[in-house]
Parts: sequence; C-alpha cells; structure tokens
Amino acid sequence: SMSNNDTLTVSDSTNDYIAVVKVFGENKNLLNNLSKVENTILKAVLLSKINQAEKNEIDCYYFIDSQLEGVPLDDSELTVVLSNLLNNAIEAASKSEKKVIEISTEYYEGKYIIEVSNSVDNLTKSMVADISKIRFSTKGTGRGYGLYNVKNIVEKYKGKVNMSLEEDIFNVLIEI
Repeated sequence: SMSNNDTLTVSDSTNDYIAVVKVFGENKNLLNNLSKVENTILKAVLLSKINQAEKNEIDCYYFIDSQLEGVPLDDSELTVVLSNLLNNAIEAASKSEKKVIEISTEYYEGKYIIEVSNSVDNLTKSMVADISKIRFSTKGTGRGYGLYNVKNIVEKYKGKVNMSLEEDIFNVLIEI
C-alpha cells in the first residue's frame, strides 16, 4: 500500500503525465518527484517554494500537465509570475487553518493555464474584487505588489488573470 509520501505518476499512451504529490514534513524525494519537470524555471521555482511551504507546514499538491514550453513569457517574467503567485499563496495559506496549496499547469485549447489555489481565512468576495482590480500602490512589497506585477506581465501578452474565492479557497488562474 502507498504511504502518503509516495508519488503517484499516471502515464498514458501519449506520454503526457500528471505527477500528484503530497508533500509532508521532510520530503527527501522532492527533487525526484519533480524530475519529470523539464522546464528549469518551473522546476527551480517549484523546488524553492514547495520547500518554503513545507517549512510553514503547508500541504502542497501539484499537477504539472504542461511544461509551459511555448509560453510567451521570457525566463525572468515566468520567474516573477510563478514566484509571486506562490509567495502570495504561501503567505495566505500559512495564516489559514487548512494550510493547503495546489499548483497546476496545463495546455488547453491553444492557451497555457497556470493555476494556484490556497486555503484562506477571513477573505471575503468583496476583498477578492478589490484584489483583482489592483488599484493599490506598487511601492510596497506585499500581496498587492506581487499580483500587480503578475497582472502587468500577463496582460502584456494579452493573457487573462482570473481570481475567485470558493468558501475558504482563493484561486488565481492565468490563461496566456
């Protein structure tokens, strides 16, 4: 039987794969779990952020179904987008009761989808509306600043950033 720390890799005939991983405590297999992620930026950011999430006792699930190989962002833009989304998610999840983050990437109908969800406490729908308008100052380095950067980069390439709140899960979905 599989323990919670094992990796479940599902392969199909097209060699697409989804790695479903739950990270608990000290996971020595993290690098191994990410070995199928060929995109070096994606891999580096995931490694560092999942490590950080672990230190905050956050459970991470990730579903890397696309390597983002044709995404229009350059390396530094992709780094900024992924890092900011995950920093925000870690910050919010670490203050929440559930402490869960989910990250997924896929290629769907000609668009790359990057989705990051995290557990939250005390976030209301109206606050989400405010966050998604992003009218606040870009001088600080808090949550707003990160999302402002993400939005700027994604919109430069005519992409979309959608934010939503379902019960106690905050979700940011990028389509580019």
